[in-house]
Amino acid sequence: VLRAHSRIKDQAEKEKIKNSKVKIRVAIKAVKHLPKMDKFGKTDAYCITVLDNKRSGGQRFKRTTKVVKRNLNPEWHDEVYEFEVFNYIEQVLALSCWDWDAGSDDQMIGQVTVPLLALFEQSSVEKSYPLV
Repeated sequence: VLRAHSRIKDQAEKEKIKNSKVKIRVAIKAVKHLPKMDKFGKTDAYCITVLDNKRSGGQRFKRTTKVVKRNLNPEWHDEVYEFEVFNYIEQVLALSCWDWDAGSDDQMIGQVTVPLLALFEQSSVEKSYPLV
């Protein structure tokens, strides 16, 4: 779930966006139908959210959810992150889902990038995205 609280109403304000900050709220809720990644037919899933805002004068944000063990349809109820973003219409949120392994390197299950341009016309967006 992506939410932005913004006063931007039309294209004429687009240039002002480059020098203004907008708060983006991201909620990681669930991942559905994960593949079996472990020997015993389950997955120990977690997600990483990255927003690299350095080129626009901001920061690089990276947040990681808790690991949900032995579950092919993990859900998170308290994974909400807020980012202050400069020039958000040119920014991209990168999300990846991983399988945690105690004895070896974690394996990436899939990823998706979400352009924040959709927030220019709407102040709140709630959408599911497929992992690739």
